[in-house]
Amino acid sequence: MKAYLIDSPAGLFLVEKTGKLSEKLLFPRNPGDAAAQLKLVQSGSLPDLSSEFVQKLSQL
Repeated sequence: MKAYLIDSPAGLFLVEKTGKLSEKLLFPRNPGDAAAQLKLVQSGSLPDLSSEFVQKLSQL
């Protein structure tokens, strides 16, 4: 399956080539916490709360 991993201020989203949303990981609602999580992603690291998300991705 071809898909795109999209990072945004709201969270991480796995979108299939067809446009269907396969998986999502929403960041905390607190803007400061969400910004910290996004900063980790943009620096190349995955946030601690993403372990379940990564497991789902590895099963695809």
